[in-house]
Amino acid sequence: DTLAFLFANGAYMSVHTAEPAARSDNEASGGGYRRLKLEFEKPSHRATENINEILFDEMNGATYTHFALWDAASKGNMKWTGTLRERDGTIGLTVKQGDAIRIKPRYVVVNLASREA
Repeated sequence: DTLAFLFANGAYMSVHTAEPAARSDNEASGGGYRRLKLEFEKPSHRATENINEILFDEMNGATYTHFALWDAASKGNMKWTGTLRERDGTIGLTVKQGDAIRIKPRYVVVNLASREA
C-alpha cells in the first residue's frame, strides 16, 4: 500500500512559515530547530497517524503555517505536506521567540484523500 511504502521507516517533520512547494522553501531555521522523527501507525483505510510526540523547542518567533514530511533529517525527499492549525481550526501556529511547538500523538494525519493535518 502507498502509505506503508511512504512511511514504513517513519518520516522527518519540518515546519514552515508558508507553503514549502517541492523543496524546503520557508522552512524554519535557527534557534534549536531541526527536523524531528515521526513514527506512524500501520495504515488503515488509506490513512495513518503519528504515534509519538515530538517537540520543536527553542523556536525562532514566527507564525508557522505548514509542515512537510521527509525521508531524511536534512535535505532528502519531501513525501507529504499539509497545513498546521490551532485547536480552533485557524491556519498557523504563532510562536514567540524561544517557545516550542508540541506535536502530540495522532495530531499528524496522513490521508490519501486529503493533505491537511
